[in-house]
Order: sequence, then C-alpha cells, then structure tokens
Amino acid sequence: MPAAAALALAILVAACASSPAHRLSLDNTFSNVGPEKTPWRTVAVLPFGGDPAMRRTAAEWFAHRLRAHGIVDVVAPAFAEIALRRKGAPPPGDEGYSPDGARRAGEALEAGGVVFGKMSTPDVSKGPFERPAVSATLLDVASGRVVADVLRPVDFLARDSYGNPLAAAVDNAVAGFLPAVYPGAGKTAPPRPAPAPADD
Repeated sequence: MPAAAALALAILVAACASSPAHRLSLDNTFSNVGPEKTPWRTVAVLPFGGDPAMRRTAAEWFAHRLRAHGIVDVVAPAFAEIALRRKGAPPPGDEGYSPDGARRAGEALEAGGVVFGKMSTPDVSKGPFERPAVSATLLDVASGRVVADVLRPVDFLARDSYGNPLAAAVDNAVAGFLPAVYPGAGKTAPPRPAPAPADD
C-alpha cells in the first residue's frame, strides 16, 4: 500500500474513532392511536442549547424539516421563545432545557409533543477530528414520557440538497423521530417502499 494511501486510511480511522457515534432510541410501546387517546395536534420545537454558533440554526431547521412532513402542526423555536417569554416562563440556560423544563414549556405552549435539544461543541482536546453533534429528545407532554432520543454527529463529508453538513445531520435526526411522531399524532406511518428487485 502506498504511503499516501496508508496515511489517508489512518486519518479516516482516527476521525471515526474520536467522533461521537450515531444514536437513536425509540419507545416502540408509545401510541396515541385509539378511541381513548388524545393525539398530538402540535409539536413545539424549543430553542436548542449548546454551541451558540450553531444551536439556533439547528433548532429552526429541525422545526422546518419536521413541518415539511405534514404530520402535525409545528411551533418553531423563535415563536416558542417569544410565546414563553410573554407567559413569564424562565428562559433555558446555555445547556438548553431539562426534561421537566421542556414539559412545562410544552404545557405553556399547549403542545402535545415537545422537542428539546443541544448542539455539542467539538472537544479538540480529544483530537483534531472531533465533530459537533446535534442531539434531540421528543417528549409526550401529557405523560412526561420520552418517546424518542437521537444523537447525530455533523459529518462534514455529508451534504443535504443545499450542500450543508449541519442540515444533513438535522435531516437524519428528524427522519429518526418520524416513527414516534406518527403514533403520537394518532396516525399510522406510511409503509416503507419495497426494495427494488435485484437484477439477474
């Protein structure tokens, strides 16, 4: 193996080893489907905590992408922030909302579900390949139950349709939430398309 190829491979392995791993956990027992359930009409996306250079962009894009699926009405973080301030609710700290604080904010906004999250800042003391990551949690306001939790590192080689790696990470986080948003809204998720048949 040429020295340049070996060096490139070593750099790639080091980058993967030092970066946060993708994580997705879903509560598959949660559902608002049924006659005695109250489906979510609205999900509020609260302002994210963490890295001040990226947190507002990440939260607003999260709300935009969730709204694009048309499952529920979505309260954007900027609107949530203004509405909560008018109600006298305390603002979150730099770390963002706790689960209890997010639930109270969701109640004040009369939302069925609430999303709160954080943009992590790369810890360069762990190595030069540390990446920022977006983490988000979806909580059922009525019960206080966490129904989805996701962590997506920003992959600077990945791009969304606008060429933005942060937006691509948020898009992946939103996609991970959809199996929890559909039952929260009292809806059945559409079936996934069947894989294309293999060529013989």
